Amino acid sequence: MDMFFAIVPVFIIMGAGGLARKLEWITNAGEKTLLKLVVNILYPAFLFSVVSRNESLRSDGLIVSAVLTGFIFVMVGYAVFYAIAPLFGMKDNAERRAFSFTGGIYNYGYFAIPVCQPLFGLETTGVLLVISVGVELAMWSVGVLIVSGEFNRSSLKRIISPPLMAILLAVIVNLLGLTPFIPKFASESLDLFGRCAIPIGLMMIGATMWDLISREPIFTRPTVALGACITRLGIMPLILVAAYLFIPASLPLREAALVHAVMPCGVFPVVLTSVYGGRTDIALRTVIPTCLLSLITIPLWIQLGISWNGWN
Repeated sequence: MDMFFAIVPVFIIMGAGGLARKLEWITNAGEKTLLKLVVNILYPAFLFSVVSRNESLRSDGLIVSAVLTGFIFVMVGYAVFYAIAPLFGMKDNAERRAFSFTGGIYNYGYFAIPVCQPLFGLETTGVLLVISVGVELAMWSVGVLIVSGEFNRSSLKRIISPPLMAILLAVIVNLLGLTPFIPKFASESLDLFGRCAIPIGLMMIGATMWDLISREPIFTRPTVALGACITRLGIMPLILVAAYLFIPASLPLREAALVHAVMPCGVFPVVLTSVYGGRTDIALRTVIPTCLLSLITIPLWIQLGISWNGWN
């Protein structure tokens, strides 16, 4: 029950964002503006603040292991979703690619952070954020190739985003031991920006989800939603959580990997599917149901993962 209540605030804040969008307190123009604010200022500030002060990242090989974890998690997701798509009525290659792309990328940021931080603390949250670097690389490289059927220089340029640059800079500052030299006014400003990132980011996810749902019904092909929920919230956590029973890794990496493994599909891939000419109807039916059902599955999987690892 404690696990359940740990993630309830995430859905309450998302619900507030959806309600604000429905009532047009957040307009279409306002949604785009706030998203830019979160992605370009607030979220990078949060990333830098947490990662630069995380002493566990100085352990031998932890950063490399964390990045590889994120990359491999997504690559396994792509493969599993693509292979399983025909079983749920998606035999057309364009549908399979959209299902693979949106299903393979889980919600590694705005869902994962508020779940991880109260359960495992800032040290594990810092590792979780570095795992996200691997997710970003997998999304903007192989992921773009899958959803669009092509890979070019413009997709590579998208990798160089403010959040990714903030993480890379924070890792360098951390490894060189430069964190104590950051002026107090600068660190306090970053902390204040960072505290705004998660609640505003979650509200914008809720607003975006409401906007997507209002545009197109998502339950007209129930087999797609069923396949997404079974694969993302059942098969993938089983594969990824079980794998870390046998892979030697530090406790923060194991805890962060557990949180990553049990997340629902990410919302942003729906936008990318539209940008790259993919099947947004499949993307919507993949993402929205897993986000809704994850309210139940996240605490169950985390509790099971903790028990399997003997952390109780």
